[in-house]
Amino acid sequence: MVTLMDLPEELLCSICEKAEPSTLLSLAASCKRLNRIAGSQYLLFISHDSQRPLLFVADKETSIAMSFNTLRNIMSIAGSTSRVTTVTFQFSFSAEKTLQQIRLATFLGVKSDIPYFSPSFNMFPSFNGEFGRLLWEAHRLRCSSLTLFGIIPFTQDCFKFSPLINTSLSYFAVDAAFLLSRAQRGWLIELLNASKAISHIRAYGSEGWTHILPKLRLPSITGISFIGKAVGTPSAIEILAEFCNRHQNLCRIDCGSYQSKTSLTPCQYSLSQMQELRASVSQLLYFVSDPSRLCNLKVIEIQCPELDLHLPSMSSHSTTGLWHLFSCLCDRPSIQELIVPANFPGLEKDVLSKTQSSLESRFIYLTKLQFREFHSLAEPARQDFLKWSSKVFPSLKSLELAYSMSMGWDAEQTSCFARTVAKELPLIENLTLEYRTRRVREWIEDPLESTKA
Repeated sequence: MVTLMDLPEELLCSICEKAEPSTLLSLAASCKRLNRIAGSQYLLFISHDSQRPLLFVADKETSIAMSFNTLRNIMSIAGSTSRVTTVTFQFSFSAEKTLQQIRLATFLGVKSDIPYFSPSFNMFPSFNGEFGRLLWEAHRLRCSSLTLFGIIPFTQDCFKFSPLINTSLSYFAVDAAFLLSRAQRGWLIELLNASKAISHIRAYGSEGWTHILPKLRLPSITGISFIGKAVGTPSAIEILAEFCNRHQNLCRIDCGSYQSKTSLTPCQYSLSQMQELRASVSQLLYFVSDPSRLCNLKVIEIQCPELDLHLPSMSSHSTTGLWHLFSCLCDRPSIQELIVPANFPGLEKDVLSKTQSSLESRFIYLTKLQFREFHSLAEPARQDFLKWSSKVFPSLKSLELAYSMSMGWDAEQTSCFARTVAKELPLIENLTLEYRTRRVREWIEDPLESTKA
């Protein structure tokens, strides 16, 4: 008796092309050979791109999200999620249904070894219990990265379960609206302190963290990032500095909305372990105005002063603070890379008018410079920025223009710009355009090489 397995592959493919989706799934589950043939046909039928690195899974199928049922079907086909690196789950309103979805989500994590696990919940009465089960599953699976975001329907009471000691979790991200309420802060502190391997925390918004940071003890932490603005009174940057002082492995910080209560109050801690610092002008001045502080700093990113408006001397319409910062940084031999927003308010005007204050500082030690938002400059200003850079950064060996792909240069314009770089900054060896780093000479001679495939 002839079975499907006896048929040639061409005929099996033809049969699968005419089969219903439910039949394809049954065939795919029968053996490895049909899993490949029928499974591939099923993925084509539902228009699933197996190369897609991001998945959004929701309780109901939408134009941007697949349903949990579709996810279950896809998971039954070998290789269908092999390229996935990040999955975001929007769970059901039903507690019972959500638990089933959580089990499927955690099974996907085990099956595909996906590093980023991002749950978001709808409202339902028994959220606390289901959330506890989710964290227990993450603990059991030795999850290394946990991102929690969204508006969560917390009760007024604290959670009734205690976090388990976790030696696997190394990355933790939390939204400003999540777990920062007064009733839950103690539980969050307990969760973080129980996670001995955490090396990086990413927090969206800093409001509430002024109460949390002083109580954290994280021996493995090497980086902390605060993203977005705080609600209400700006948080005190002194609390962040004290946290850094207590954690001697912490070498990278993004200050977010943490502000100094007074302008130019110098940091009282040496923070010699600090290597990378991303902050606004007023925040950076707080840390580096005293040359004995942060003496091993290697990378500095200057962020636009959205939250500096309460400091008159650091008005977002003045570059006074920026040039003061430059004067504090230029004599630091440890600094290797400086990241400057080209759209910093007033910067283009000062550079074009060649104001004396913009030329007083010379970074003789700096070898790498990055301009963010370089595409925001008009064409003449781009040339002037190079001339200005040659005076302020005379030792540069590497120049990067972030977001330069938005400038719309053709081959001749790219080559012309590279020639200007070579003329104005003769020590430059590497030039990064369109997220590609090449020798300056290569950009001049073959500007389109980066687009060849």
